[in-house]
Amino acid sequence: MMEVMRASPLKNKMFYIVDVFPRQQEEIPANMIEVWHRARDIIFMDKTR
Repeated sequence: MMEVMRASPLKNKMFYIVDVFPRQQEEIPANMIEVWHRARDIIFMDKTR
């Protein structure tokens, strides 16, 4: 974000941060495809918190 703020000539900017990999899940995965998707979510989740 800092690079965007420095590069853009405009002072007013709006950023949206979206958590696309949730830390918690409502249901337990029921098959291997769901397990794979959940494993991918865990691998790529934000680790800065």
